[in-house]
Amino acid sequence: MIWRELLKPLPVTVHKNSTLQTAYKKMVEKKSDLAFVYDEADVVGYLKLDSLLFDMGEKNRFEDTIRYETDILKVTHHSKVEFYHNITVYLGVDEQGRLAGYTTEEKARALINEKKLEQVNESLDSAEIGMITTDKNLSILFMNETAETILGLSRSFLLKRNYLDLVHSDQDITEVFKGKSLKNVTTSFNFKKMSGHFSPVYKDGNIQGMVHIFFLQKQLDEYVKESVYVRELNEDLQAIYSAANEQLLVIDDQGIIIHLTGTFLPEFWQAETAEEMVGRSVYDLEEQGIFTPNIFSLCLEQRKKISIVQETKDGFQIWSTAAPVMDHDSMKKVVVISRDITSFNKLQEEINAARQTTSYSKSGQLQGDQQTFIYRSSVMSELVNQTTQIADSDSAVLIYGEQGTGKQLIAKHIHQLSQRSSSPFIRIHCHSSSEEKLMNQLFGYETESMDGQILSKKGLLEAAHGGTVLLNEVNELPIDSQIKLLEALQEKEISRIGGVQPYKIDVRIIATSTVDLQTLVKEKTFREDLYYYIGVLPFHVPALRHRKEDIAPLLFHFLEYANKKSQRKKLISREALQVLETYQWHGNINELRNVIERLVATVNTDTIQQQDVIKPVVTSQESTRTKVTIKEIMPLKEAVKELEEQLIRLAMEKYGKSAEVAKVLKVSPATISRRVNDLLK
Repeated sequence: MIWRELLKPLPVTVHKNSTLQTAYKKMVEKKSDLAFVYDEADVVGYLKLDSLLFDMGEKNRFEDTIRYETDILKVTHHSKVEFYHNITVYLGVDEQGRLAGYTTEEKARALINEKKLEQVNESLDSAEIGMITTDKNLSILFMNETAETILGLSRSFLLKRNYLDLVHSDQDITEVFKGKSLKNVTTSFNFKKMSGHFSPVYKDGNIQGMVHIFFLQKQLDEYVKESVYVRELNEDLQAIYSAANEQLLVIDDQGIIIHLTGTFLPEFWQAETAEEMVGRSVYDLEEQGIFTPNIFSLCLEQRKKISIVQETKDGFQIWSTAAPVMDHDSMKKVVVISRDITSFNKLQEEINAARQTTSYSKSGQLQGDQQTFIYRSSVMSELVNQTTQIADSDSAVLIYGEQGTGKQLIAKHIHQLSQRSSSPFIRIHCHSSSEEKLMNQLFGYETESMDGQILSKKGLLEAAHGGTVLLNEVNELPIDSQIKLLEALQEKEISRIGGVQPYKIDVRIIATSTVDLQTLVKEKTFREDLYYYIGVLPFHVPALRHRKEDIAPLLFHFLEYANKKSQRKKLISREALQVLETYQWHGNINELRNVIERLVATVNTDTIQQQDVIKPVVTSQESTRTKVTIKEIMPLKEAVKELEEQLIRLAMEKYGKSAEVAKVLKVSPATISRRVNDLLK
């Protein structure tokens, strides 16, 4: 802890030649029991109110000059707190020697103890460890939040109660008052088994009570099971970051790489192994043109966590987040987590390259906007491989999945790889406003004008002759339209509405559906014969929440698009990315695109942070939720959970940060973090 954290502004100042009466008036006006004495703009001592009153009463002469104490010491405000013998008051000064505040030894020690206790409580709560202290009569004096949770009873109910009456132990707890510390003691309360330590609490060499540190026995069992994991932590971290396709880099305060694990990026480092990079200087690597910019230098300069895109001279790009590890005011090291984004931002030049690769990226024109088909997951790789293999076939294809999953892009992909790629690709939206309008779109129409001329318009089926027809949301097709469509496809000819002349059509059918058509067939709302005609080659596009590996590449693509669109250069922090990767995305890719564009437009800082992301994703479903209103009997547990969720949502929307929300709701930050994670699932 440094002095700056303990200092308060000087309350009252008086000149060393001031009278007792003058000093007294100033201290009473400011309601201060302490005044600082100065001489020629320099503080030379301090005056206590009780000493002043004593002098005034003893001499009964208010015009006498004050007497003051001189056991003061000036300390640099950013230096580490240290106490010295025979010093009562400490004056903090800044780098220019100006007074920055004061504290007394008594107040400083009390504040340090208070902060330490607060840190201990937060640490214990975060580690799910309970703590209870008692006096020498075993009456409970204090218990933390985790102790309340474990015991299942509130602090207000348990305080002042005899602890021995509440818990049962396999050892004699009173042995603590003989100076013994009891280790690994098993206790039980209300059928809950706990394990922990009992220790005496001393004051002035005498035992004044005891402290019990404990956790649930089942947690201990879990910790024992995880002991192998702890011993092999380094290997597991390697696997974790490799699985997440992230590289973990640790750089010391001199810019030397001391650790490199996770997914090694040889194209970025221009090296074959991670071992080659350990011991190298990032400054030397920057000078050699290996990468730019140097994120270590930026982190060292700004002394805070930053996120940037680093690039090699060959155009290889990584997205990096650097966080400084501080020891008071000095930086010990920098931890950098990086992810390859080159493959997310470059599109393949040749469509046929998809046949040889496990990832495919191609531009297509959809509804007037430039869309990009990007993925990384194995399930999508398999889907692309399968659709690539059947592209040359002329059989009908059925693609089903939730809205916003990319079904139309899959259809476009199949068409572009087929023998019909040079012919039209026509979309027909089966959820048109009326069946009559849909029939006119499909088959065209012929009508006689007032002057006897025949007016005709070609339908979309006819316009697509030789090419591919995409029946978008075919599950919305009216039953009568299904009959006419099936006849046209089977006969390979149509007649325009109102006309009699037949027109030959040669089209390949690709249909999309948001529901399983087999269910509609069973419900008699979709013709079975049409289902078998269009469902020769069925494919399912999984929801985005079931292929989380695709979220990051899609996110970076939409971020780049939104930045170009708004002429900005927004970055996104690793914590924000983790929130987005754990969100369920019920609106799939469309919802992700919407959120990213909104964040780029509304976030004022250069980097989108976790608190910026939490608000839109936590509150995105609020329109479909209702406030808790008791209209009927319901389980109390469900009502309490619903109320907790709404309180946390409201608090997160107002304050944005978990720490602030924890203070307002009077719970630990760890509790808020767990609740927010639950909301995002």
